[in-house]
Amino acid sequence: MKSLFKFSSLAFLVCLVYLASCTPEPLPQTDTPVQIVDIPLHKYGVLTWFPNGRIITTLEDRQLYELKDNELVPLMLELEPNDCWQVRYFQPNALPNGRLGVIRECYFEQEGREYKLDLMAFDWQDNSLEIMTPDVGYGRFSWHPDMTRGVQSIGSLNGTIQWLTSEGTQPIDLSLTSGDKTWSLATNY
Repeated sequence: MKSLFKFSSLAFLVCLVYLASCTPEPLPQTDTPVQIVDIPLHKYGVLTWFPNGRIITTLEDRQLYELKDNELVPLMLELEPNDCWQVRYFQPNALPNGRLGVIRECYFEQEGREYKLDLMAFDWQDNSLEIMTPDVGYGRFSWHPDMTRGVQSIGSLNGTIQWLTSEGTQPIDLSLTSGDKTWSLATNY
């Protein structure tokens, strides 16, 4: 088990290095001073700070909030979709095109466990919400600067990473080898 953990950890690190090497240009260096933000005490999910100064987060209730004047204000992206009994949001992320990326968890029935996860994009300019990638996993995601595809980590020890496109998720065709052991991201998808 210990060697499986070491191998999985090595595989994850190699994948991150591989994906980071796809970045076309380095991040720009800035002289922006450190800014301390006074925020209410909560158990926060992911905090996302946009270039325009907006700070978006989730709390334990899996709803989105914007930090305005040191207060948490619920961020309503949409009315409940017609086919969802309940909607929750998590993993907010600033997309390269300035929109808010977020995973929407849509429950179909009050009593049932049927749900669907879609990666959504919220446009601040016209308050529109669209599906970027249908049927995603629960993990963190990131998009290429040209917005042609993204990548998402799913799972933990037995997890993998996958491509995100407008058509859905796709396996990443990459194999990792350590000694006589090989782990294929596409096979274990």
